[in-house]
Amino acid sequence: MRAYQGHVASCFGAAISFVGIREIIFSATGEAPRTVSFWDWTSQIVFLAVLISILALPFFLATRMLGQKLQTNHWLYFLTCGAICGMTYLFLAEYISQSADFNNQRLPLRERLHILLPMFVGSGAIGGFIFWLTGIDRTTALSKR
Repeated sequence: MRAYQGHVASCFGAAISFVGIREIIFSATGEAPRTVSFWDWTSQIVFLAVLISILALPFFLATRMLGQKLQTNHWLYFLTCGAICGMTYLFLAEYISQSADFNNQRLPLRERLHILLPMFVGSGAIGGFIFWLTGIDRTTALSKR
């Protein structure tokens, strides 16, 4: 049950950090000046959290099984797995959006990577760290179970 609660918390944490990092990057670069209401942010965060929780379930299960096999519950392991998961989502989202872009009017990925990489990898790493904080029993080592 604790792992499920950690999964949900990490998905919401990743969604909040994704929206936050996106807004910081866009306000710093001046690429998308806009005013967004509280309810717009809330709806984006809830939508992203649900989407992440569905898409991250295979990675979540693989991370847990590999962590138990390696007998590790170190924070760096979960942070790294979250970052790898975020990187995977970056290329998955790029592939899906590229196949849907019929006019091919977008910039190539290498020209947008400085914006996309911190959003996806950063939010994945934060989600992995939040899972370590909320979903892992750190009082007992896995080898003692």
